[in-house]
Amino acid sequence: MFHSVLDCYISAGEAYIGRQAVTSTGKACAPWGNAPNTTVAANVSGESDNHNFCRNPGGIKDRPWCYTNVSSADWEFCRIEKCKEGEREKNQRQNAN
Repeated sequence: MFHSVLDCYISAGEAYIGRQAVTSTGKACAPWGNAPNTTVAANVSGESDNHNFCRNPGGIKDRPWCYTNVSSADWEFCRIEKCKEGEREKNQRQNAN
Protein backbone atom coordinates (compact mmCIF):
# COMPACT_ATOMS: atom_id res chain seq x y z
CA MET A 1 0.00 0.00 0.00
CA PHE A 2 1.33 3.47 -0.92
CA HIS A 3 1.46 6.19 1.73
CA SER A 4 2.01 9.82 0.83
CA VAL A 5 3.92 11.95 3.32
CA LEU A 6 0.59 13.21 4.67
CA ASP A 7 -0.55 9.65 5.31
CA CYS A 8 1.83 9.38 8.21
CA TYR A 9 2.09 11.34 11.41
CA ILE A 10 4.87 12.69 13.60
CA SER A 11 4.99 12.87 17.38
CA ALA A 12 1.41 12.24 18.60
CA GLY A 13 -0.11 13.34 15.30
CA GLU A 14 -1.47 16.66 16.53
CA ALA A 15 -0.31 18.29 13.26
CA TYR A 16 -1.69 15.52 11.00
CA ILE A 17 -3.85 17.03 8.25
CA GLY A 18 -4.20 14.05 5.91
CA ARG A 19 -7.44 12.67 4.55
CA GLN A 20 -7.56 9.26 6.21
CA ALA A 21 -11.06 8.58 7.58
CA VAL A 22 -10.93 4.90 8.55
CA THR A 23 -10.02 3.40 11.92
CA SER A 24 -7.50 0.65 12.52
CA THR A 25 -10.41 -1.84 12.69
CA GLY A 26 -11.90 -0.58 9.41
CA LYS A 27 -14.75 1.55 10.77
CA ALA A 28 -15.68 4.80 9.05
CA CYS A 29 -15.05 8.00 10.99
CA ALA A 30 -17.99 10.22 11.95
CA PRO A 31 -18.01 13.95 11.06
CA TRP A 32 -16.35 16.16 13.68
CA GLY A 33 -19.28 18.57 13.48
CA ASN A 34 -21.40 15.91 15.18
CA ALA A 35 -18.82 15.17 17.88
CA PRO A 36 -20.22 14.68 21.37
CA ASN A 37 -17.42 16.78 22.88
CA THR A 38 -17.68 20.24 21.33
CA THR A 39 -14.46 21.39 23.00
CA VAL A 40 -12.52 18.63 21.24
CA ALA A 41 -14.29 19.32 17.94
CA ALA A 42 -13.46 23.03 18.23
CA ASN A 43 -9.77 22.11 18.40
CA VAL A 44 -9.92 20.68 14.87
CA SER A 45 -8.54 24.05 13.88
CA GLY A 46 -8.83 25.90 10.62
CA GLU A 47 -11.03 23.32 8.97
CA SER A 48 -14.67 22.79 8.24
CA ASP A 49 -16.10 20.89 11.19
CA ASN A 50 -18.12 18.80 8.77
CA HIS A 51 -15.22 16.55 7.68
CA ASN A 52 -14.57 13.11 9.11
CA PHE A 53 -10.79 12.93 8.69
CA CYS A 54 -8.64 11.48 11.44
CA ARG A 55 -7.15 14.06 13.77
CA ASN A 56 -5.64 14.37 17.23
CA PRO A 57 -6.95 17.77 18.32
CA GLY A 58 -4.79 19.27 21.03
CA GLY A 59 -2.66 16.11 21.11
CA ILE A 60 -5.02 14.58 23.67
CA LYS A 61 -4.42 10.98 22.57
CA ASP A 62 -1.33 9.00 21.51
CA ARG A 63 -1.98 9.30 17.77
CA PRO A 64 -4.67 10.40 15.25
CA TRP A 65 -8.15 9.12 16.03
CA CYS A 66 -11.80 9.77 15.29
CA TYR A 67 -15.27 9.22 16.65
CA THR A 68 -17.00 6.20 15.15
CA ASN A 69 -20.35 6.65 16.84
CA VAL A 70 -21.14 10.14 18.04
CA SER A 71 -24.27 9.18 19.98
CA SER A 72 -22.27 6.94 22.33
CA ALA A 73 -18.95 8.87 22.05
CA ASP A 74 -17.17 5.76 20.74
CA TRP A 75 -13.78 6.49 19.21
CA GLU A 76 -10.85 4.52 17.77
CA PHE A 77 -7.32 5.16 16.63
CA CYS A 78 -6.96 5.54 12.89
CA ARG A 79 -5.23 3.40 10.30
CA ILE A 80 -2.24 5.71 9.87
CA GLU A 81 1.41 4.83 10.25
CA LYS A 82 3.91 6.89 12.18
CA CYS A 83 6.34 8.61 9.80
CA LYS A 84 9.64 6.88 9.25
CA GLU A 85 12.87 8.81 9.72
CA GLY A 86 13.29 11.14 6.74
CA GLU A 87 9.56 11.36 6.11
CA ARG A 88 9.27 13.59 9.17
CA GLU A 89 11.10 16.50 7.61
CA LYS A 90 9.13 16.19 4.37
CA ASN A 91 5.88 16.06 6.33
CA GLN A 92 6.77 19.11 8.42
CA ARG A 93 7.77 21.12 5.32
CA GLN A 94 4.62 20.11 3.46
CA ASN A 95 2.40 20.95 6.46
CA ALA A 96 4.07 24.37 6.74
CA ASN A 97 3.04 25.31 3.19
